Amino acid sequence: MKSIAIAMLLLVPVIASAQQWSVEGHGNYARTTQTHLSSWGGGAQAQATLGGQHAPIQLNTVLGVDWLKQENSGPTTTSLGYDATIQPGGNNAITPHVGGSISANWLSGSNAPSGTLVGFNYIVGVQIKPESQGPLSIDVEARPGYVKTQEHAITWRLGVSYSLQ
Repeated sequence: MKSIAIAMLLLVPVIASAQQWSVEGHGNYARTTQTHLSSWGGGAQAQATLGGQHAPIQLNTVLGVDWLKQENSGPTTTSLGYDATIQPGGNNAITPHVGGSISANWLSGSNAPSGTLVGFNYIVGVQIKPESQGPLSIDVEARPGYVKTQEHAITWRLGVSYSLQ
């Protein structure tokens, strides 16, 4: 847990130099890869984009919170995560992005482990802008990964983002 906190603190100066800020609300659907259990939930995040609009590549840094509830009275997971993704620059109607995420996770419910558990995810997604100069975009992501001591899962995320520029 200390390493996650240190990594997030080291990124503060990088995030402070962002060229664009946005906020997002999203829904999540996760399915485990072996037992095929489903979880539903949602979350919110703040994103800082580094690199000018016409730069060949932009870096997105994200700090977010999520909540998931597993079916069949399974555990509830609350997460605080940091994402880093890259995307092509420009003001495109459709913009793909790839990267990774690290998170601190707390599980509650029957048979849930105690304490803070680290989680890791790959991120593959696309951002769709209905209006090229508009502040709204739709974000769709696939996030395969796991939380320590838990089964691997693929999380699908659908969000609406609002640019603060």
